[in-house]
Amino acid sequence: MKTQSKLLVTFGCSWTFGVGVQYQPGMSKKQYEAIANREDSAALTFRRRLATNYQFAEHNHAVMGSSNQQQFRHAKKFFSPAEVEKLKKQWSTITVLWGITSTARTEYFDTASNLFEEIFSTESTPQAKSWIANYNHEHEVQQLSMAIKYWDEYFHGHGIQNFWFDTFNHHNYQVDTLTNFIYNHKQPRDLLSQMLIQQGHAVPDSKYHLSTWSLDTARLDALVDLKLINPISFHPTQLGHEVLYKIIKHEIGEHLK
Repeated sequence: MKTQSKLLVTFGCSWTFGVGVQYQPGMSKKQYEAIANREDSAALTFRRRLATNYQFAEHNHAVMGSSNQQQFRHAKKFFSPAEVEKLKKQWSTITVLWGITSTARTEYFDTASNLFEEIFSTESTPQAKSWIANYNHEHEVQQLSMAIKYWDEYFHGHGIQNFWFDTFNHHNYQVDTLTNFIYNHKQPRDLLSQMLIQQGHAVPDSKYHLSTWSLDTARLDALVDLKLINPISFHPTQLGHEVLYKIIKHEIGEHLK
């Protein structure tokens, strides 16, 4: 029995989760860290505003510090063939909104804790050092390309509409078409750059943003000045999420009605 007609499933990293959306000007780093990852801030995020505006229920998988590998793992479980059939019986419409994050992250299974742990390319742990020694951005993009093509075909085969976006870096995917990508016709297409473009600003550089709370691209400086991201962790503010909501609504709103 369908309890609600439409379901929005979201995947991504901290930008999609909404880390830092409750930032207020003048906060100290300590004050900010206390509120940065609160789950009760979801109502202020672009994903929740999309779900509310188009009358979707929402199921979110995005978390702070997530790698693409973690999101693909969550998707394999949530959208397994058996689970898909259950979802299709409950919901008349299922839409997936998926944000691709930095390739400079991965995950590994820790046998001591029996948990998956995230690795960042800036870390100095033995696991990170081992991975960094073999990390290659072009290879990671190639792997992403294959995964994107697979999920496009999988969702299409199950009657699920899906949309992708590059979160804060433009990736040159090796796929025949990027039809399901937000700003598929733009370069750069990533939301970090598009936030500047939509405000009438030039994109100062294309340096790869690792998203490790570090100022590694001039695009961040510009967005901080516009108060669209905070100056501590460089995540979107409430105003930034309003801009992201308008960007995504403009691109796929007609498909969500």
